[in-house]
Amino acid sequence: MVRLKRIKAKEIALILMLMLLLTLNLQAHPVWGERIELRQPDGAIVIGFIYGDEYHRRVETAEGYTIIRNERTGWIEYAILEGQRLVPSGLIVGQVKETELQKRGIRKHLTDRFWVIQEMRRLQPEIFHERISPKRASPVGLGPAALTGTRKFFIVAVEFQSEEKPPTGWSKGFYNPVDFAARLFAEEEGVVSLTNYYKANSDGLFWPIGSAYPRWVTLPQTASYYKSINSWTRIVEHALDQIKAMDPGFDFTTVANYSELDIALIWAGTRETWGSFFWPHMSSMNINKYGIRVRTRIAVNERHSNGAENKDVGVFCHEYGHVTGAPDLYDYSSFHHRPLGMYCIMGYSDPRISFSGYIKWKVYGWVQPVEITGSGSFNISALALDSPKFPRLYRIPIDFNFGSSSPYEYILIENRINGAHPIFENMPGRRNGLLITHVDERYPPAACLPNYPFYGVEAICPELDPGITSLTFLNQLWGKHAWAADFGWTKLDNFYPDARPAGAYLQLSSGDDTENIIFRNTQGHQKSRLIAIYDIGYSGLEMAFKSTVLAKPIDFSGEKVENRSLLQHEFINILKWKANPANLPGTINKYRIYLLEGTSEKLLAEIGPDRIEFWHRQTVRDRVYNYILVAVSPDGCESQPAFLTLR
Repeated sequence: MVRLKRIKAKEIALILMLMLLLTLNLQAHPVWGERIELRQPDGAIVIGFIYGDEYHRRVETAEGYTIIRNERTGWIEYAILEGQRLVPSGLIVGQVKETELQKRGIRKHLTDRFWVIQEMRRLQPEIFHERISPKRASPVGLGPAALTGTRKFFIVAVEFQSEEKPPTGWSKGFYNPVDFAARLFAEEEGVVSLTNYYKANSDGLFWPIGSAYPRWVTLPQTASYYKSINSWTRIVEHALDQIKAMDPGFDFTTVANYSELDIALIWAGTRETWGSFFWPHMSSMNINKYGIRVRTRIAVNERHSNGAENKDVGVFCHEYGHVTGAPDLYDYSSFHHRPLGMYCIMGYSDPRISFSGYIKWKVYGWVQPVEITGSGSFNISALALDSPKFPRLYRIPIDFNFGSSSPYEYILIENRINGAHPIFENMPGRRNGLLITHVDERYPPAACLPNYPFYGVEAICPELDPGITSLTFLNQLWGKHAWAADFGWTKLDNFYPDARPAGAYLQLSSGDDTENIIFRNTQGHQKSRLIAIYDIGYSGLEMAFKSTVLAKPIDFSGEKVENRSLLQHEFINILKWKANPANLPGTINKYRIYLLEGTSEKLLAEIGPDRIEFWHRQTVRDRVYNYILVAVSPDGCESQPAFLTLR
């Protein structure tokens, strides 16, 4: 048993938790296995690999052992769990052989993320809700439709008062702020920049433009001070004040959008390894000064851990997605699952990955899906093509709210192929083909809070083995979500590759994290619709596929009739409809009529396929009746619903 060197773990945990809870509306920037260099008190270099975001992170050795800095001694030690919290073990990294770790029972891949996130959700759950919903805030000057035109983005590089051991490694800035702006807003063809990324993804409809304040802005306090009060708001306020002090004539309205300022802060030094304050993030703000309102901020570190300049454009592409309304598409749980794999930058901060069709349509309006409501053959162009020959996005409805013509649950189909854009859709190690995504708008896209059992946006992965029980298998599949004949994955329906009832998901676990992961079929969360996608062709800039969809009955109507006779007096609702000619002969086995009572659907009747009328007897004259009618296939799958209200 390892003897612990206790360092007031409870007090430290409480302080960290309070600091986390004070930081509202942060948007996440995930890293997964990024290499970093750490230094021991004797100067020895420790190579670590970091996993996490601004809410929580852990560092592992190449062998997978979690390591942590002992705040009392300064040494980096192997970590163990005390209760639900990580604490140093007293075994110093670099001075203990792996055989000794095994002998002492030190386990790999330890994390206390679950405890931290659980406490954040318990104490202040509202801090998550802003960033888990797809929306565009429609700032002044932007309409409710597609995001178009240009939008200004102002860069301010801030440095701190000197101190012996700043949490950022350096207190003073070194690299030229103007170079940051030149890199982010470059418009030359072939250059990886924030401007070019959005211009390419929007087909030239939208891109950010901007500039940097040309000098480092020296804040009046140390980095440790701002961390101790946990206030990025104070940093922004002090930065604006210092600019005005240095340059009284500076007009902030010239770098704002209709007096609303989106600001990017570059802070001197590195991001923190163990702490949470100095970590790349985005947040909404409401600071009114000097004729403008600061609407949003992005904060990013100037340097990497080795002192080299941070030239990572991907973090800006991801975080600016939050500025313009895109949600995170990775889970905040311990495992950090990415339900869309390597097919959207909101799950992977890599500019070689474009936005998914869901984000391009639902958040930005840059592409519109073509609705598939019946069976047929379809061609689809690559999502990243700016001059497509065919539609780039299809939608197959699964379920609707009563009376709505727009589904809340549906399947999206998009064509993802490396090279469709030479820079911003060209991710090494990722397969090409159709990305088939199940969407249920009742749930957050990816950040699965405890009250939400499912991911709202989740790609159906062809290689998911329904026999597995461990989440750790999934990270091997994040680049294998594509369906194509290249890999033998040409068919997806309710019964192939896996026949499962509606709402059935794999329940996979890893350590303290358990998630519900969609099967390799088209079943919805509650409804078993007849949906088949098959004859999927080979990957390419244009692909072909076929689809079978059981279409809803048409001309669903009804009337209330009063029946008077010597023997009885009753009111009857007579329902009528027509068979949908889009359905092939033999595809309908019967019809089902449901009565909607509150939010529950009561089955009234099942009748044969040749009948197109139903009498609902003994009804109440003044009552409103809501009916749902579906066709049913021989294997029990339902069509899309038809609705009727009788008053």
